[in-house]
Amino acid sequence: MFTIQVNGSELVKFVNSEFNIPIGNKSKIITVPTKIMLSTDKQFVCSFLQGVFDGDGSVVFNRKNWIRRLDLTSGSIKFLEQIKLLLNRLGMFSRLSEKESRLFMTRKDDIKRFQQLIGFKHPLKNQKLLEMIN
Repeated sequence: MFTIQVNGSELVKFVNSEFNIPIGNKSKIITVPTKIMLSTDKQFVCSFLQGVFDGDGSVVFNRKNWIRRLDLTSGSIKFLEQIKLLLNRLGMFSRLSEKESRLFMTRKDDIKRFQQLIGFKHPLKNQKLLEMIN
């Protein structure tokens, strides 16, 4: 897993202006960059979603208790609403719990579609996802 930390002031300004990513603490105010929300490039959107779910997503699976769920948590409800919209555009149904600041997907068909279109780069999350859909 990789982390990108931007330190140079010019680079920080560039990332801020190009992708509208706030400088400083952003957990409660982050939104999906406009370039992604307006993009018609499916692969571009899927790559963005993969990065989001690799970082803040989780795979909840317990075969014994029939629990199967993909979760995404964020301090920003607007961010989760935008992610829900992007998933919907890709043909996946998800639900938003504002009380828990969590977006989740439980239908097996939607989870399979997630795996086909987005998936995880994170090896443990990817392994758990594959176990869940098989």
